Amino acid sequence: MPDKSVFDAFTAFQGKPHVTAAMIGISCRHWTACEAGQTAEHALEKMRDYRFDVLPVQEPDGQVSGYFRTRKMGDFGQLPTWCGIDEQLDCLDYKTGIFPLLKQLADSRNKDRAPFYFLTAPGSQGPPEIVGMVSDINLNSRAVFQYGYAALTELEMELSELIGAAFPEEKRLRQALDYLAQRGIAQQSIESSLQSFTNDSSDEHQNTLREYLTLRGMLALVEHTGLYSWLGYSATNAAEFGRKRTEILSVRNWIAHPVHSYEKRPRKPGAGNLAGDTKPDLLATRLYTAFSAVDTMVRSLKELRKKVDLRTDRPRVGQYFTSRFFSVSQARDAFREGTFMLEPGVAAPEELPSAARSIAYVTPQNPEPKAGSWQTVDSTENQDSFSLLLNELSTSTHGELSWQLAASEARADEQFPAIRIQQWEHLMYREEGCWLLNSSPEEACAWGRRFKQDAIVYAEAGQMAQLLSCGKASVSQ
Repeated sequence: MPDKSVFDAFTAFQGKPHVTAAMIGISCRHWTACEAGQTAEHALEKMRDYRFDVLPVQEPDGQVSGYFRTRKMGDFGQLPTWCGIDEQLDCLDYKTGIFPLLKQLADSRNKDRAPFYFLTAPGSQGPPEIVGMVSDINLNSRAVFQYGYAALTELEMELSELIGAAFPEEKRLRQALDYLAQRGIAQQSIESSLQSFTNDSSDEHQNTLREYLTLRGMLALVEHTGLYSWLGYSATNAAEFGRKRTEILSVRNWIAHPVHSYEKRPRKPGAGNLAGDTKPDLLATRLYTAFSAVDTMVRSLKELRKKVDLRTDRPRVGQYFTSRFFSVSQARDAFREGTFMLEPGVAAPEELPSAARSIAYVTPQNPEPKAGSWQTVDSTENQDSFSLLLNELSTSTHGELSWQLAASEARADEQFPAIRIQQWEHLMYREEGCWLLNSSPEEACAWGRRFKQDAIVYAEAGQMAQLLSCGKASVSQ
């Protein structure tokens, strides 16, 4: 068997291009400036002609001694204000990367002034010298499009890997996509992807189905299967992921059609509609929000790929997702036809046990598997953990929380025959657990964390069953 590094090459990806403030901004050799000694009236005339909110003031030797700025962004009806240069507030190094630049431009200090920075480079003999400037409007550039396109492509590739782990069988993936489309969720995007896949299949040109999914379709699938909770967002805050998804898609559409004016920039919903709302809707804010979310998701996805099964390269999240969860009368009962069952990514029955509004599967067994610590179903550790769970549920004072016995079975599919062998060899194909009835996702995840579990399965009647990470969110709520 070749070294693992050989197989790492199949998921290798060229990273995002290095984009700096200087690549986006304009150098002092090419900018339009005001000569030292000119009045505010002269400056206003030039600023009005070029629609500049900021106009540098240059000395005869080329040094920048200050600048004029409009009293309000886009307002050329009043004389501009002359300002001296504050090296701490007005200047950035010309090598500043795109991400910290976006953060600086989007900073709240810019809410009452034109968002810009002078760019500085080390002087030949003295302090740093101003060599150019960059402003929010300069973000409408090909360098930013290139960075954004690469960042979004990386996200798409990582999401595709996650979906491949969760849906190794294309039949189940198709069922999940049909479910979303039938409910009007990313319907146009999903139906277009399915049609393209069908057309290519008839010509025997098809790739895997997941390769036909758009970013919109993949994010919808991740959101409604609970997989979003593995991307740095709390399992109990799907709304936060939904907001980030909207920001990402807005920026994605802007980047995909780069020939447009600054006025066509992605905007915050409802921006500019409130009377007296003077806070600028900056392009930097929209880009920083979207790219921050992309970065969070990509880092989480890459981390997930490190958490693989001990004997295969399949991410553990994929093994959890393809398990099945059954009702049983008592522990160690055989799985039977017709019994109540949940599968992540599949719609739950309209009628849940005991007419519950929601149902969650929690197990205390096999916590945090590590090399050399495989536990069989009948191990003392697992028996003790299961007894402890039953005892805590029986004595719980959580009000209306009720529960029933359940068990899970890991599914081994044709694409991963090694998993089937491993399951039988280590007797890891079954885990004992319980249904929590009428619990919230937050409550179910708390039970999972208490027993050191990575995930719980959660569903509401008639809705898609979700695999929710029990871990705490890494995104500030």
